[in-house]
Amino acid sequence: MDVRKNYDIFDFTKFILSLFIVAIHNSIVPSILSPCVRIAVPLFFIISSYLFFERKSNIIDTSRGGVLYRFLKRNLKLYVFWTVILLPTTALWNIHTYLKSGNHYSPWVIIGHGIQQLLFSAFPASWYIIASIIATLILYRIPKKYNSIMLLVSFAIYLICCISSNYYNLFDTDSTIIRFIEIFRMFFNSPYTSFLVAFIWMGIGKTCAESQIAIKPIAVTFGIILSAILLYAEYFVIKIFSLSKADDCYILLVPLCFFIFTALINADGLKIKNAVSMRKASTIIYCTYFTVVRIYGFLLKYVLHCQVSILVFLLTVITCLIVSCLVHELEGKKSFKWLKYSY
Repeated sequence: MDVRKNYDIFDFTKFILSLFIVAIHNSIVPSILSPCVRIAVPLFFIISSYLFFERKSNIIDTSRGGVLYRFLKRNLKLYVFWTVILLPTTALWNIHTYLKSGNHYSPWVIIGHGIQQLLFSAFPASWYIIASIIATLILYRIPKKYNSIMLLVSFAIYLICCISSNYYNLFDTDSTIIRFIEIFRMFFNSPYTSFLVAFIWMGIGKTCAESQIAIKPIAVTFGIILSAILLYAEYFVIKIFSLSKADDCYILLVPLCFFIFTALINADGLKIKNAVSMRKASTIIYCTYFTVVRIYGFLLKYVLHCQVSILVFLLTVITCLIVSCLVHELEGKKSFKWLKYSY
């Protein structure tokens, strides 16, 4: 029997996190707040993984393979849907970027880049969907008795992601680890925006779903506060010594996101109005925001000759919410049932 439980707190959290992500890519978040808003993508991964593996644990053995099939089917449809919908803007942006760069690549390089983009990041920010699929396919085959080992290996992989972002300048350019990172980028995205970064977060979600982790609320609160303090200590060290190439991955995000997620689980009984609509909106916002940011940024810069980040942020959020409302209103009509694949 397939037992489904809706967590309103997860839906509400994902909606707020989607706004965090929009804010990050509009550059309206002060540098000092960067470590805080960077919890967004990790928590998306953890929540998705937790829901998947909890559902897998709550159904009879003969149906478990079906859970994986439905997960893959749903995410692939989501990926293809937005790849097709956003294809015109994605293609135009790629052409604009190519012409603006002034570089002249061989047809083989352009074809290779096109294949790479289609498979791993067909539209802006879509790397998350592919990363979730790859990580789930691997984690699904790991028995829960090996979760501790899985987390250790995942954390080691996550350190590579941290080196590729916030600790890149700690190593010489000809070091083995930097060479690996650069070779990896030739075939995939940067490690911190690829399936490599998904393992630790989805591993945490899997472990929480398959194990009885009972932590008292006071301990969870203390864990959040201490982890946040240590995260900021890490942030200042990175800034003082200029170690960062990108600020996506912090080591201390791991305990902080774990304790925040534990707090969310402890609040699973909370009922929130329109939670399901928030869940749908969060997915639509995530899939469309980067394209909308590009459009408004381009119009303000080249048409209105001004660049106001907060205005781009507000227009992006409003536009994405309008799209979400339109999907909600139209998907019930027979001719627009295909809109269900948008979330």
